[in-house]
Formats: sequence, C-alpha cells, structure tokens
Amino acid sequence: MAFAIACSMPPEPSERGARAEVVAPRPPEPSERAEAPRAPLDPDSPCGRAERCCAAFAAVTPHVRVEVACAEPAEVADLADGAARCERMVIGWRAALERHADLEVPEDCASARRR
Repeated sequence: MAFAIACSMPPEPSERGARAEVVAPRPPEPSERAEAPRAPLDPDSPCGRAERCCAAFAAVTPHVRVEVACAEPAEVADLADGAARCERMVIGWRAALERHADLEVPEDCASARRR
C-alpha cells in the first residue's frame, strides 16, 4: 500500500525551498473538441419525425432543453436499426404528450401505422 501511495506522489524538490514544477496538459485543439456538424435529418425519415416530435414534447415539458433531449435521433439515424429506434422514441414522446389533457398530439408524433 505504501508503495502505491509513494509512486503516485509527485517528486519532491531537490533544493530546500524550491517548488516542484507542475506542467498542465495542453488544451485540445478546436478540431479535437467538437465533432463536425451533422447533416440535417431527412424530414420524412423516422428520425426526422422523431426529432420534431421530441421538440414538441420539449416545448410543453418544464426543464427539458431541446438541444439535450432531442439529440438522440440524429445520433442513431445512421445505425442499422436507427429507423426502428426512432420509431420507439416517437412512441415514447407521443405517450408523454397524450397525458396532457388540453394538448393535441402533433402529426409528427403519430405512429408510422397511423400516418
């Protein structure tokens, strides 16, 4: 145990009163920080509908930010099962919207079978 602690501690300065130099890691370059922007989703695709349905859900739900809550359709759109995942998202958001008594569920949240 003492070995692990001693090895993880910074080396002591060689001269009395001298300070050990701490080198901060370099910040990432802008190209390393963020991914390239994605192309917009096809509005007629299941993921395009899911994105708009989520935006309708976020608009009526307190403390839900569109840019956070509605990022998933774009993240899964290019996967092999992306369309099926987006349809399941629509089902979930539609169920949440249907709980609002005074709200009409948008067409974008209709099931693919109902359209």
